Amino acid sequence: MDFNCIYHFMRAYKALLVLIRANPKGLYYIALLRAFEKYMDLDLNSKKIAMLKSDINQIKNIDAIEKEYLTNELNAYNQNRIFYDINKLNKYTYLLPVVTNEMIKLLERKEYERVHDFADAVHNLPEFLVTDFWTADNYYKVYIKPYNKKWKDTFLCELKVR
Repeated sequence: MDFNCIYHFMRAYKALLVLIRANPKGLYYIALLRAFEKYMDLDLNSKKIAMLKSDINQIKNIDAIEKEYLTNELNAYNQNRIFYDINKLNKYTYLLPVVTNEMIKLLERKEYERVHDFADAVHNLPEFLVTDFWTADNYYKVYIKPYNKKWKDTFLCELKVR
């Protein structure tokens, strides 16, 4: 497991969520989410990052600028980063496929307003996992709680400190 590769995977996944938020009707986002989903076990190294880049490059009709944006974020050795809290990463990694599956469901149902709001609520989740910017409770209050309130949902309530 290469922590620098994990960090850049998270940067790229965040970039994907930001792209979805900006243009919820992109037809290739489901394919991109499924490409990322294959690597969410986070047993990453430079070979697997290269495989993810290849998967991204094989997706049809993806905007060239978006493709370049995502693959540049995956350049794992442009910038070396360290983790602040490996335990937090291990504790909350399970959220990645949960978020991905929910986003895919919303995109398949073409609920574009909700796709936008959901992407807005979860776009910083990858950064939450690999930095010390937020506690789980703070992340919930700032990003997830407003989404849940608007959509009368209980998504990721487990992040809320009781």
